[in-house]
Amino acid sequence: MSSRTALRAAALAVSALALTACNDPGGAAAGSAAPSAPASAAASAPAGKPSAPASAAAADHGLDSPPPGQARVAGLALLPWEWGNGFKESGKPSEDTSLALPALDASCHLTGSTPVKGLTGRMQRTVELPSPAGTGVSVFGWSEAEVFGSADASHRDFADTRAGAKRCPAYTDDASGDRFSGVHEVKAPSVAGADEVYAEEGTGVFVLADGKKSDPLPYVLLVARKGEVTFDVYADIDDGRGIAAARTYAGEAMRTLAIKF
Repeated sequence: MSSRTALRAAALAVSALALTACNDPGGAAAGSAAPSAPASAAASAPAGKPSAPASAAAADHGLDSPPPGQARVAGLALLPWEWGNGFKESGKPSEDTSLALPALDASCHLTGSTPVKGLTGRMQRTVELPSPAGTGVSVFGWSEAEVFGSADASHRDFADTRAGAKRCPAYTDDASGDRFSGVHEVKAPSVAGADEVYAEEGTGVFVLADGKKSDPLPYVLLVARKGEVTFDVYADIDDGRGIAAARTYAGEAMRTLAIKF
C-alpha cells in the first residue's frame, strides 16, 4: 500500500503503517503515511496540479515515463473539493506517486525506502481543512489508490496491512520523529463493491515545523480492496472533536471513493 509516514511540519501529515506493510520483510505493515495513519485528508475543483509526482513515479521505476498502472490511479484519489467545503491541498507537492516506500523494521521503526512488490501504480493526495480562526489545521487527511499486477498481490498487501497493527501497536517514524500509539483494528464499515475492508484507529504525536510536538491526535484509517486495486483514506483531527469526527470524515471520503470502484 502507500506510505503512511506522518510528517506534520508545515501542516503535512502522511501515515505510513498500513501502506508500508507490503515492504516489511516479515510481511507486516503499519498504519497509510498511513499507521497506518498517522499520518493527518469544496465547492470547486483546483485549477492545477503539481507535475513532480509523475516524474517521481517514473524515477522509482527507472523509466522516462510513468509506470504502467499510473494512468489508472491518477483519477481515483480524491481532490480537495471531493472531501467537502473548505478543504484545500496540503503539502508541496500534495500528490505522491512513489512506488518505493518506508518499511517497519523488527523494532517497529519506520525507516528506509523499498519498492513495493507487485505495485504498478500509486496516487496519494493530501488535504487539510483550515481552522475557522485561520491559525492552524482542523482536519488533515489523505486518500490513495494503488494498483497491483494481480488481485493476489493486492490481497497479500491488504493482509500485511492488517497484520501490521497487531505487530506494531506503537511505532516511530525515524525520519520525522513522529510517534504513533494505540494502533488497533476496529470493525470496518460496509463499502459497496469492495472485496475486503480494513479499519484502523490510533493516536499520533507529530513533530511540528518549529520542533515542538503536537498534542496526541486521534486518527482513522480505512482500506478497501477490489480486485487488484486498493483504496485508502486517512483523517486526523486537531480541533478537539475527537475520534468520532475522524470516523465521519474518513467514512464520507471512502464512500466518495467507492463510487469510482
